[in-house]
Amino acid sequence: MTYNQEMYIEYIIQGYNHRTAFIKAFPSSKSKKPSVVDSQASQLFFKPEIQDYFQKRKKETQDEIKEKSIWNKELAMNELIDLLYTNKKESKRYEEAFYDELDLIDRKIAEKEKEMKKPRQAKKVIKQLMADVDTLRYQRIQVCRKHISNKSVNEAILSSIQQLNEIMDFKNEALRNLKESENQQKIEILFNTDMEKDEIEAENGEK
Repeated sequence: MTYNQEMYIEYIIQGYNHRTAFIKAFPSSKSKKPSVVDSQASQLFFKPEIQDYFQKRKKETQDEIKEKSIWNKELAMNELIDLLYTNKKESKRYEEAFYDELDLIDRKIAEKEKEMKKPRQAKKVIKQLMADVDTLRYQRIQVCRKHISNKSVNEAILSSIQQLNEIMDFKNEALRNLKESENQQKIEILFNTDMEKDEIEAENGEK
């Protein structure tokens, strides 16, 4: 096989149709009629040695896809496990800090309310204590909202799981694309060959 013939197959493996792959591998064919290029591409593609090379490169490409899929899957699994472990520890720490903060605010509110019930407290002092209680209650609400809305770690986990699912399906998707590309190329060859026959018959009819 020549270098140009090998490149023709390489371009097909990359997903180019037969006409484009042939022109890229044999630049001088660019000036030829499309029907001539299609015919030459078809004849070359179905040569035994070309078919052998094509099947070999297709298998190598499929093996590369499988290997890449397995490696990425294992990498994603390890990262996801680390993330889940870190999130478990972080969630526990955050949960403990959340309840500690609530407990502290509740004790402060209880102390302020107790101060308000003391006899002979001046109205000004009671008013200030009530304002302090309102501030603490507002602070308590904000702490609860922050706790409920803190989804950043969980979102990171969901994103990792989604990425893992995509990687797990990468192998099948890539192989499907390769198969579809191969089928499309066969259809193009048959179609172009039929067109070429029609043109020859038409030319013979005119003569």
